[in-house]
Amino acid sequence: MDERFAKLSAGYEAEQKGLAETIKEMSEQIVQKTDKTINIDRFMKLVKNIPLLRN
Repeated sequence: MDERFAKLSAGYEAEQKGLAETIKEMSEQIVQKTDKTINIDRFMKLVKNIPLLRN
């Protein structure tokens, strides 16, 4: 029984470590994409103020 617990526990710990890393990576991606979106929004506001580019 102890051997099973050790295997399950090790598997659980490995899974938790992998999930923590995935969360970290995804959080970094969210920050990067948010920054890009903000920059695109700023650019679009600037472009809309240029008379030659208005419809």
